[in-house]
Amino acid sequence: MPSPEPAAPAPEAPAETMTPQTTETPVADEPPPRRIVQREGLVRGTVSIQAPSYFSLVSPETKQLINYLISPSPELDLRRFKGMRVIVTGEEGLEERWGNTPVLTIDKIEVVE
Repeated sequence: MPSPEPAAPAPEAPAETMTPQTTETPVADEPPPRRIVQREGLVRGTVSIQAPSYFSLVSPETKQLINYLISPSPELDLRRFKGMRVIVTGEEGLEERWGNTPVLTIDKIEVVE
């Protein structure tokens, strides 16, 4: 009976090479990318004279504010959508003058039945 041969040693893992991490600093002059979103809700008139818009989008279930609606042109009259359930697509952001006030600049608005 032949004698068992000793097992070969396990191969060593290749040594990791350390590369210096480079951190890219964002360019201060460049504005942040547009945040395009779709939101569904009810169009309501605002009651506060300090609101950034006369119209807001509220949740149909909780009646909580989702966004204030900003019309990009005078041709888009939001009064005709008041009380309707809609899907609004556009750029979402925060109103500079009011801190954490969410606003949605409308690109497209569709009535949901």
